[in-house]
Amino acid sequence: MLVARLRHLVAGRVRVTATRALGVAVARQPAPGARGGSCSGAGRAVAAAAAAAAPRPAPAGGTTARAQRGGGATRAAAVEAPPVDAASLSFAGRPGVFDAEGRLQLKSLTHEELVEWCESIGHDARRAGQLWRALYGDKRWVRSLDEVGGDAPAALAGSFRAALDAAASLGGGLSLQSVTTARDGTHKLVFALHGAPGGSVETVLIPMTNRDGSQPRYTACLSSQVGCAQNCQFCFTGRMGLMGNLSTAQMVEQLVEARRWLAEYTAAQEQAAPVLQQQQAQQQTQQQEQEQQQEQQAPARGGGQAARRGGRRRGSWAPVPPRIVNIVFMGMGEPLHNMEQLMPALDIITHPSGLSLGRSKVIVSTVGLVPELTALRRSGKAKLAVSLHATTDEVRSWIVPTNRKYPLGELVGALRRLYPLPQRPGQRGVNAGRGGAGHAAGDGAGAPAAGDSGSAGAGAGGGAGAGVGRVRSDDFVLIEYVMLAGVNDSDADAERLVSLLEGVYAAVNLIVFNAYAGTPFTGSSDDTVRRFAAIVRAGGKVCTVRASKGDDEMAACGQLGNKEAAVRPAPLLMPPARLRELLPGAAAAAAVVEAERAALKAAAAAG
Repeated sequence: MLVARLRHLVAGRVRVTATRALGVAVARQPAPGARGGSCSGAGRAVAAAAAAAAPRPAPAGGTTARAQRGGGATRAAAVEAPPVDAASLSFAGRPGVFDAEGRLQLKSLTHEELVEWCESIGHDARRAGQLWRALYGDKRWVRSLDEVGGDAPAALAGSFRAALDAAASLGGGLSLQSVTTARDGTHKLVFALHGAPGGSVETVLIPMTNRDGSQPRYTACLSSQVGCAQNCQFCFTGRMGLMGNLSTAQMVEQLVEARRWLAEYTAAQEQAAPVLQQQQAQQQTQQQEQEQQQEQQAPARGGGQAARRGGRRRGSWAPVPPRIVNIVFMGMGEPLHNMEQLMPALDIITHPSGLSLGRSKVIVSTVGLVPELTALRRSGKAKLAVSLHATTDEVRSWIVPTNRKYPLGELVGALRRLYPLPQRPGQRGVNAGRGGAGHAAGDGAGAPAAGDSGSAGAGAGGGAGAGVGRVRSDDFVLIEYVMLAGVNDSDADAERLVSLLEGVYAAVNLIVFNAYAGTPFTGSSDDTVRRFAAIVRAGGKVCTVRASKGDDEMAACGQLGNKEAAVRPAPLLMPPARLRELLPGAAAAAAVVEAERAALKAAAAAG
């Protein structure tokens, strides 16, 4: 009797769960005569999950295997889950959540959305948490359910695994195609995209170390689009035009795949170079012994450096494998032109139980889309970098065409509201004591240097002023400024930049121009860059110079992309006549533009 009663209860509960799950799918079925006679991607995914949850015949002569394992509590939780119409799922209308076959792209879902979906098919939040850790947990990053290990097999067994197999995909919409490594150790990862938008996209891993060469680590530069619609004249990616937006899953998978590859690469390096490791360990030991001797010989006043550091000595940290510690959305595309996909990606990347990057370690760069950068700032999801690149509207409208929609006055005005300069106690107005801005930002100068693709000169300008009270060191905007010879690199430009940023809590990052075939620009000389930086620092702003990394493999800033793959390449713009007369760089660029236009005209005539 007891066995029969158990069998009856199990069958009844499974029928209830399946009926509710099927109700979700039925609610999404098209009306009779609807075009194509098929349901939406959301409907198909939930219908498949419901079908997977349908009851199976119990083995003859006993209870089901799940009942024998004591799964009653889990089934009871599933029965209590309310039926959910697929159309009511908060993410159902977001592009890229479902693939062309209607399968749910799990890596497009935030943690909260994954919980929502699991509950909609009759499973509780614990299942979502276990799946989340399998997708993003350190050194797991599974590609398929067959790779799931550790504590997850029981969690992903039975009806939940069947639902995943039937309705969802663990893939990220791209796969690693090739890796090239530059002389300086920069790695460029090229990914083939599956489905929309097609083509390929690139991610760059930029190596960093402490000043003494210890603690190697990486900044990952991620892409958000294939190509770019902004047509910045000095940027190779901009010449491609916009071919399409990446999905949330494709953004996230760049980081997941980069971590996978880096772990494999590091393991191979360690296995192949034991002698090198031994040499490095010996060098570190020698360095520690030298520092100990120096500290023993130092005056007793103040307790010595070791005491001031709480007993820690530089170089005494245990060596750890290189890892990705910063993320910059500075690769292909304008991230804020793809906000709908970017914002969930930021949530996934910074979730503490997944990829777990601190929000101060994630920087999103924009050319200056004012409404979107305002929304990003208010969300607090990441730090902001603004590609300014010019100090007059005339020049910026030529080299950064977005300026025609959001001119400097509107852009900098928004930054002044969003990033007001911190005040000293009793100080009147945010613009009082300009010289103090550099010192305040200097406390956090290491943050922009670590997070912006290998910046050099961290802390530069740290003595420009004094007395500014401490604020959150990561609460500034990073101003990016590419140095173009004879275009935007004069002393007057440097002075105007200081004036423009009056009242803005900002750090300036000067970018050495990375040339490519066909560009109409040349980079500023080293002396010009140094002089420009000195003027900005004298004006009270932190100013660093971004070291060029990966340029020999077209992996440096402004070099990503494949112009040959572009369907409609963006044109070079002719500089205004007045600029051609005033700026040597504009006159040189005009000659390149004319030559390109003549070549295109000849090709069209021949074709």
